[in-house]
Amino acid sequence: MVSGEDVLQAWFVLAVAAGYVTTLFLVAWWGDRRSAGGPLVSPNSWAAAISYCLTLAVYNTSWSFYGSVGRAATSGLDFATIYIGPTLVLLFGQTLLSKVIAIAKAQNVTSVSDFIAARYGKSQVLAAFVTLASLLGVLPYIALQLKAVGKSFDYLILQPERAGGEALRFWQDSAFGVAASMALFAIVFGVRHVHASDIIAG
Repeated sequence: MVSGEDVLQAWFVLAVAAGYVTTLFLVAWWGDRRSAGGPLVSPNSWAAAISYCLTLAVYNTSWSFYGSVGRAATSGLDFATIYIGPTLVLLFGQTLLSKVIAIAKAQNVTSVSDFIAARYGKSQVLAAFVTLASLLGVLPYIALQLKAVGKSFDYLILQPERAGGEALRFWQDSAFGVAASMALFAIVFGVRHVHASDIIAG
């Protein structure tokens, strides 16, 4: 039996989530309009350095909250390797990264499949194969992300039975709402005008 307090809790969480997503949309819309006339900040400014550091936080996804904490609890410092590796590349792999960026700009590539295909005569067959392999490889990871966000939402609205794997129709699943929001965000702000410089800057 769901009490009135539980319903109030659910509406509060929904309101906060809606406000957060709305804020993301407004910031993306503002940045999209401002960047049409050039970069938002000077590439050599402190603001650019701070912005770049903040964008690195995207590496820590929703699944990191569960996965990294779980691995730390069971395996100790073993979880740290997935953070140390990229950090070392950013610190000591500048030459390699510079070459990748130069090739991406020269070939105007915007994806891994474009990049690999460009190295082999822009083979469309190879690009399609890499795209398919990437899709198959990333789907389980995306599913984990959506499941993590959905479970977190279900626990926050005090409905642990939903997070426990109870069979639900797809429109009742929190992960479905998250996926729909992400898809809308990507359509509105992600794929309207894709350019290699946008990918590299992002």
